[in-house]
Amino acid sequence: MEVADIPSALEQVRDRILKSPDTSKLAAALPLFRVKGKPFTLEDHFFFKPLFRIDFPRRGVYKCARQVGKTLNMSASKLTRSLAIPYYNTLFVCPRFEQIKRISNSYVKPLVISSPVRDLLIDTKLIRDQSVLQRTFRNGSTHFYSFAFLDAERIRSIAANEIAIDEVQDIIWDHIPVIAETLSGSKRWRQQLFTGTPKTLDNTIEKLWRQSSMGEWVIKCTACNHWNIACVEHDLIKMIGKRTICCAKCERPIEPREGGWAFPFEERNSTFVGYHIPQIVHPYHYEVEDNWRELLFKMRTYPESRFYNECLGESFDSATRLMTMQALRQIST
Repeated sequence: MEVADIPSALEQVRDRILKSPDTSKLAAALPLFRVKGKPFTLEDHFFFKPLFRIDFPRRGVYKCARQVGKTLNMSASKLTRSLAIPYYNTLFVCPRFEQIKRISNSYVKPLVISSPVRDLLIDTKLIRDQSVLQRTFRNGSTHFYSFAFLDAERIRSIAANEIAIDEVQDIIWDHIPVIAETLSGSKRWRQQLFTGTPKTLDNTIEKLWRQSSMGEWVIKCTACNHWNIACVEHDLIKMIGKRTICCAKCERPIEPREGGWAFPFEERNSTFVGYHIPQIVHPYHYEVEDNWRELLFKMRTYPESRFYNECLGESFDSATRLMTMQALRQIST
């Protein structure tokens, strides 16, 4: 795409979104942005394609292992939506100030500044004057950034069309309704996205996951026709081969790029969709020999709970955890 064609491309993306909300794809705007000097692409982040649908359900959760690109793709998807829809307000929330500052300064800002059409997106003369907690675009859309580890009171004055909560595993469950009420005054959209890395089975992200359609990435083995389901309850552990990802049944290499999403609760997709992404199905891990050896090393040396959480994106409870007083009361007779 030539630079001269980009303004008209922006208008076309905007028009498709506003006129045909059920079929438009926000990913059409991704070539306008750069990551490490190269055009933004979903080639290695194909798991996140649903994020760039304009008809994304009212609620969605991405339960992810570490370092699979969740924060970058979450930031990019919300940025494209803000730039395509005038006067669209997005609220980003993290547990801590350092985390939300990182999203604003290390993800969203570089995507905008490195764009060849940045002058069309923002007033570059004012970019340094904008607060790290609020960014306004030329079309009237605004990004609000806030944090809610101890309480969510500072969020009460914000009116948003959409919220995106990252590292939601560290957000207190009772804070989510307070954050969600920032959408109450919006006549349209009102979408909620939750992303994070799971911890225990009673953690916030696991509660959200159980409410969702609980989508898993499945890959068909071309050798034995076995459908490999990338979750611990099914094939995930057996899919960890000596050199790369393999079939849980015949142990031959398989290609996650040829896989797709499967939902045990498909009827929930229209209201609360869920996606699980472990490291072993991501190209950054299974396609790089050194990274796969590192994954095997972590499997041998990490505490089991940490390996499940950080590398497999799975919730894990240890039998050594102390029981709470509330739990004791619930089981007492």
